[in-house]
Amino acid sequence: MSFLNIQSLAATLVVVLFASGAFFVGSWLARRDRQVYIWIGTSSLVACAGCMLIMTRATAPEAIAIWLSQLLILTSNGLVWATVRAFDGKSHSVRVIMAGGLVWTIAYILRPLFGQFDPRLAVVHLATTAYFAASAYELMARYRQERLGSRPIAAGIVGVHALTSLLRLGIYFVPHTDDWILSSHSPWIGAFLLECILGGILLPLALTILERDRAELNQMTAASTDVLTGTLSRRGFIDQAAAWVETSGGDGALMLFDLDHFKRINDSYGHAAGDVALVAFTRIVKQRLEIATEIAAFNRELSERAANERGVEPPARRRQTTQSALFGRLGGEEFACLLPQISQQQASLVAEDIRRAIASATIRYNGERISMTVSAGVVSTAETGHWLHTMMVAADFALYRAKHNGRDRVEVSTEDGLARARRVVA
Repeated sequence: MSFLNIQSLAATLVVVLFASGAFFVGSWLARRDRQVYIWIGTSSLVACAGCMLIMTRATAPEAIAIWLSQLLILTSNGLVWATVRAFDGKSHSVRVIMAGGLVWTIAYILRPLFGQFDPRLAVVHLATTAYFAASAYELMARYRQERLGSRPIAAGIVGVHALTSLLRLGIYFVPHTDDWILSSHSPWIGAFLLECILGGILLPLALTILERDRAELNQMTAASTDVLTGTLSRRGFIDQAAAWVETSGGDGALMLFDLDHFKRINDSYGHAAGDVALVAFTRIVKQRLEIATEIAAFNRELSERAANERGVEPPARRRQTTQSALFGRLGGEEFACLLPQISQQQASLVAEDIRRAIASATIRYNGERISMTVSAGVVSTAETGHWLHTMMVAADFALYRAKHNGRDRVEVSTEDGLARARRVVA
């Protein structure tokens, strides 16, 4: 097993750690906003220093070659944990980072009290296992909130290192000489060093990819979010609504809203007042959408109960995962809301509730009391089929009819409106 020569692998590990550390520290100096880079770089350089000291065991004092080297390596492991915490914007404790090194120091000092049993190796590997297992947990803890595909990969890499470190305790039960670090005949140590080399390459790479994926996700989120109201932008709403209605074949209803005479608010009180009115409208709608969530949950329960009573499975189109209501600003004073698993009649009741809430609300701006009304058009997949464009056009015709009939009202799509919508789409 010449490829597992200890000295060669140890030297390779030092080179890998130094190159990785230098690269990430240099990257951080060029991009100070990338805090994760300085954490990765510092961790790699500290580990590199520790590994270099281990290689001096034949000539250096024990306090340097053993105690200080392992202290640095355990500190670098703590820095890996801090890196993962920093990536998710969490605070880190210096005491936690240094805890492994402190326990190692105590074990080093008290070594003579243990007789033939040497607790130091156990402390090193158990502390390393704890740091990397905690890092894997931190990486996966936010996976539901931030579903980045690189998260499980990074967690897997640190998880493998945690498991490998735990398995290193098997060295206790394998015959070895006192100079096992420098021996070129230990396949166990060679295999462990090889795993460290791979981890030293793959972990920084995985964390870098993770940061890149997050940056891309943030850009997509910014592009799909309306800056003023915090709702979905036109692009974000259409993309997510189409995914539900067309891709997954989800049932539901679409409501289009348009604030009545909104230009008068801008002309009378200024555009800043108009912005306040838009934000107030958004807040009221979000509050009122809670009832739509309850209706959707009731509909799902009723559908499942009816299917169970008949002893049959619901049709594939109805076996759907739960989807929250989608609410977005299409532009100006026009908004759209998709209510999954709700009928047209139920959606019209929700829209009417929103209309009444808006009509009774009073907005205060610079000592002025501003009132407003809203018109709405409603349509559902039961009438249009599972095509978002058709739903948007049909709902827009219903909204136009609400405007034409006096504003401050809700209109549902009619057969004439559906026919006109199909002709437009065709």
